Amino acid sequence: MSKQPTTQQITTGLNASGFGIGQSDKFSASTDPVVKTPLMQDITELDYYNHNPRIQDNPKFEEIRGSIRKTGGIDNPLAITRRPNDEHRMVFSGGNTRLRALKELYEEFSSNNDPTIQIDANQFRYVPCVFHPWHSESRTHVAHLIENDQRSSLSLIDKAKGVKKQWLIWEDEIGEKINQATFLKKLNDAGFPLSQPNCSRLMYVTNTLLELIPNALEQDKLGPRDVDEIRALRKSYETFWVANTPDDTSAAEFEPIFIESLIQCDGDNFSIKNLKHKLDISIAKIANIAVSTIRHEVDALLSPGKNNPKKAKKTAIHNLHALEKTETTNKTPETTLNEPVTTSNLYSAITQQLANTTSQYKLTDLRTENFRIANQIAKCFRLESSCITSQNIGLGFTIDIPNTPLNDQKQMWTWWTLLYLSEQDNPNNLSHLEESNMFRILRDSDRPKDLETLVGQTPTPASLHQFITDSYIEESIFVEYILLLTNCRHLHKLTTASDLSLWH
Repeated sequence: MSKQPTTQQITTGLNASGFGIGQSDKFSASTDPVVKTPLMQDITELDYYNHNPRIQDNPKFEEIRGSIRKTGGIDNPLAITRRPNDEHRMVFSGGNTRLRALKELYEEFSSNNDPTIQIDANQFRYVPCVFHPWHSESRTHVAHLIENDQRSSLSLIDKAKGVKKQWLIWEDEIGEKINQATFLKKLNDAGFPLSQPNCSRLMYVTNTLLELIPNALEQDKLGPRDVDEIRALRKSYETFWVANTPDDTSAAEFEPIFIESLIQCDGDNFSIKNLKHKLDISIAKIANIAVSTIRHEVDALLSPGKNNPKKAKKTAIHNLHALEKTETTNKTPETTLNEPVTTSNLYSAITQQLANTTSQYKLTDLRTENFRIANQIAKCFRLESSCITSQNIGLGFTIDIPNTPLNDQKQMWTWWTLLYLSEQDNPNNLSHLEESNMFRILRDSDRPKDLETLVGQTPTPASLHQFITDSYIEESIFVEYILLLTNCRHLHKLTTASDLSLWH
């Protein structure tokens, strides 16, 4: 008859490798289980993974900590391992957040003066784990990468750094450089699939942006779409630079301009709009080109299908003028001179062309077209080129106060009309203007007299009567106004139908 084990023998067996409670420091890596083994682990002798991809705090930390506190420990075991030469075990395939919560709760309970609460501290000290025999640094790191991204999505910068770290670890283990195709295949085989475009985006973050705008990235001010926009801006502005500077000016000379503009935008107020503004101002000063010209051509390059800055798209107004020219060619001079503009030869043409426009182009295209029309109208009335600028929100353009006061009644009416069509006069839209916009400054500081001195009084119904008379505005410009107004209507309809905000 076999002899029953004593209490001391049972205790000794439980404290052995694989089942020990609070005894992990007595065993080296050589005595760790050689197969995946469940065990109890003392968290005071358990380390975090020092290459954890998640650098920023887990946004769900307080929620996780509260859940562990409420349940009195963890139900799902931590995965742990140990490097061959390390003193302590460490978490494997995620678990750093839960380990941090356990360590904080244990410290809170064990430091309490109440003996009963001190006893309760052990529920956070000894936790169920599964030991995984050490395989390699690359396997451990990619396991953390997968676990972190699945449990709570990594921030852009943490994911970028984590993917770059994985690449470097594999190269170190292999002993040679690997290309992107090989790296992506290894990632996919390891259970962390990543597309080539996404990989290129993340590498651009670590190899380029991290050095130039570290604060914006660390404060999680950028998402994947922002990175794509920065890369698109880089390409479009460089194309404009090469096309509009002397032949001996190379693309390499644009690089310092782009780098300096990015550096100036770093911080918690980073925005793509501000970056574009910095680039516009820098290029304008160096190349002596009007800001409005830069913005207009770059916006055209950024629009879908705009690969050549010298090829303007056939817009509604261009097609309308061509239609009018064709109809006029087949008429006698007397008929052309005396025939009034009718619904059949003007309004129908406008609506048809705009119907084509809205079916073919996106919001960006309509906004680009609005800027072109507004800029053309401003030029016809000799308003300064700096008055009209483009923007990728709202109605596509903004208007600023000219450097010199307006004295001509037609100029004043034109300025105010474009202001109302841009909708920037709405107090809710002032924040979307550049801080340097003089109109915004005067509106924010409530200085109506100064505004009136520069651009005249708000138009009256009497001036509207003048506007629609033949003696006040030419027919072709009137058509431009109608197209601009109708385009604005379509922008409102498109954003409403798509459940988008016109101003965001």
